[in-house]
Amino acid sequence: MSIQISFNFARIGLDIYKGNFLFTAPAADMNLRQIPAELKIHIEGPRVEIDQEKSMEEIGAGGHMALARKIVRKGLQTSMDYISMIARHGDMLAEIEKNQDALQEVIEESVWHKDKKEINVECIPKTMPRVYVKGSLDIDVIPGGVRLDVDEGKLNIDFDRARVDIYLLQKAKITVETGKNLDVKA
Repeated sequence: MSIQISFNFARIGLDIYKGNFLFTAPAADMNLRQIPAELKIHIEGPRVEIDQEKSMEEIGAGGHMALARKIVRKGLQTSMDYISMIARHGDMLAEIEKNQDALQEVIEESVWHKDKKEINVECIPKTMPRVYVKGSLDIDVIPGGVRLDVDEGKLNIDFDRARVDIYLLQKAKITVETGKNLDVKA
């Protein structure tokens, strides 16, 4: 009597998928821009101003105010001269007994009174003109610069997850074969 037992082990199958990373990044967009410096120059050219008012007054060719002052001075001087002449005539007439010709001199000076001209030589003007030189130079500097604008692109990541698929490739199997005469009771 014979028994023949045969068996097969179960077998499994594995499908392995490796993970996959794919990075795509477009190049960053950079914009470099130069801002130029500015230079502003404002020139007010030289200007010469000559103030001759005092000098012109001294030679009698001043403005209207100088003429008014000159007339006032001359009027004061004339009135003072006339007052002194009247006082002198009064003094001469008060002492008429000492000078018999005093009345004749007073009348002659009063009637035939003429301005006596005097000649005086001097250098004019005595005051030098004032000279002013004006002008300006203004410089304004506005600094420039560099401007960098960066547009960083999007980073794209494509990701396939790693996995393992397990399946039954072969089932487990036991086969028992018996011969012709098998005593099952024994």
